[in-house]
Amino acid sequence: MNQNTRRLLAAVGAVAVLLLFTLYATGQSGTAGPLQNVLGVVLTPLQKAVTGATYFISDKLGYFSRYDDLAEENEALKQQVLELQGQLRDLDRYKAENEALREFSGLLERRRDFEVEFAQVIARDPDNLFYTFTIDCGSLEGVTRYDAVITPEGLAGLVTEVGLTYCKVTSILDDLTPIGAVVSRTRDMGLLESDAELRREGLCRVTYLPSESSVAAGDTLETSGLGGMFPSGIVIGSVIEVRPEDHNISSYAVVQPAVEFSNIRHVMVIKSFEAALLEEAAEE
Repeated sequence: MNQNTRRLLAAVGAVAVLLLFTLYATGQSGTAGPLQNVLGVVLTPLQKAVTGATYFISDKLGYFSRYDDLAEENEALKQQVLELQGQLRDLDRYKAENEALREFSGLLERRRDFEVEFAQVIARDPDNLFYTFTIDCGSLEGVTRYDAVITPEGLAGLVTEVGLTYCKVTSILDDLTPIGAVVSRTRDMGLLESDAELRREGLCRVTYLPSESSVAAGDTLETSGLGGMFPSGIVIGSVIEVRPEDHNISSYAVVQPAVEFSNIRHVMVIKSFEAALLEEAAEE
């Protein structure tokens, strides 16, 4: 090893010792030395860039994680809203059914012989101007053709078609089998029939009333029960006018039905009734 090499090594060693001393002294004093300042100038921007990138990636990952959580929570809330809306609809339906049942309760209290089926109107015939409608009970509930259908106000019509879970009802405004009717005040008998001209006005007629009867506008008409097809005492409507028949042998009454057919929502089907009570009511 020549003299120059020894001098170089000695110089490097001295510098190393000096650096170590400087670093030690800096650590003791808390003040950065020249070398640390140089390294700081070089490394600080890199550290900032790396730290910024780390924060950015962390924030984005956190955002997507929160987005997924919020999306899941939003979907759960939507489901809860749908369930609550369904519960509200059920509540409204039960409320309407309870109100309708309360309205029917007076009739059912008077006529304990009635076997009935409570039903809801589920469809209306768009091709029928005289309010043929469908209800949600049928042969599975014991409903049969020609059963009387009533509302709390009175006679709505009769069953004309029966399915397993539904049946169709033809209103008293449409063509029906004549139904025995009686004037409540005078007990004059007649037959409830549809009339092609009157039904366009939402009216019907009771025919074969005695010409000398005291039937007058405002009288109430109800089912007579004669013939056994319908029970007695079901309100049909009120007399608007009494007109003579063309042959002048009898009269007929123009009748405003008690039922507002366009607004029917709930009905009762009278599946059976006791004939003995029917005859007693007819005699009274």
